[in-house]
Amino acid sequence: MLRGFCFWGGMIYCRSSLSNLTFWATPAVRKLICAILLALALADTGVSAEAISEGQDKAGWVFLVQEVARSEPAIQRVFATVVLLQLAEVHLGEAGLARRQASAETTDARERKRLFGWAVVVEGEAQRYLRLHDAAQTGAPVRVMPAAETGRQPLLSVGGRVVILSHLRPSQQAELEAFIVADFCRQVDCLSLGGGPRAGPQLAPPH
Repeated sequence: MLRGFCFWGGMIYCRSSLSNLTFWATPAVRKLICAILLALALADTGVSAEAISEGQDKAGWVFLVQEVARSEPAIQRVFATVVLLQLAEVHLGEAGLARRQASAETTDARERKRLFGWAVVVEGEAQRYLRLHDAAQTGAPVRVMPAAETGRQPLLSVGGRVVILSHLRPSQQAELEAFIVADFCRQVDCLSLGGGPRAGPQLAPPH
């Protein structure tokens, strides 16, 4: 659980239940570390993304996507598989919610039909994300496009098929971004992105 987090000039001081870390970092790496720590805290504790400063969290997400887009293809491929699994999970969860709502006794026939139809649509999207995930894993060309390049939201291209990195519910976008960062940084040495301690990104060994 994240218990303390503050800045002092160029230094970050982070206190957690696992460790106390004090180190100097460049501004670029500080942004990335913020994103990682915030995301891991959310994933580990279940704290809502709204409980974290939205501006700080968004800056960390934007920076991470930019650094991944500049990284070698293997790093972009890992990011793509994480994103696609998260999006598939979001859509399957939405389909399950729609079906539960449709089955409620208080739901009238017209609304029931609409909800079941919506469930079919989002389930289809979930299956599309899973197919793209498999394609990315088996060697399809992958490209991450940050918001600075697209002019709007970041995009992901897998074998020429484009995916928007966004949640179905805008109110849950920050939470989606946090969990993507957390999952990605469990597989990749994120501190080496953006001029970190090592010369280039290093994939973490499999667990």
